[in-house]
Amino acid sequence: MRKILPAFMGLALALGTAGGLRAGDDKVKEKTKVKVENDGDTKVKSKVKDGDDKYKTKTKIDHHDDGDVDVKTKTKENGDTKYKSKTDIDHENDGDVKVKTKVKKDK
Repeated sequence: MRKILPAFMGLALALGTAGGLRAGDDKVKEKTKVKVENDGDTKVKSKVKDGDDKYKTKTKIDHHDDGDVDVKTKTKENGDTKYKSKTDIDHENDGDVKVKTKVKKDK
């Protein structure tokens, strides 16, 4: 037991130090807020900070009374709008479902 204990202690110390160094390298912060309104609509806001880069995404999910759904997303990188997307999901009376998606990328 006396011969094995220092080996385990050394291994635990080495793993603890390596884990601490690895945690220091990961400087990515992420924050997400979800808000559900009374009518069933949903808003999602997320922020990601990766070193000097910052990303913000806003998503709005709009549920209509007839079963249709609209999803709008806007993504910003370092304060500049980079992507906008809009998805419409329409439920027809005959049971068909139509999905339309538009994506716009700013230059």
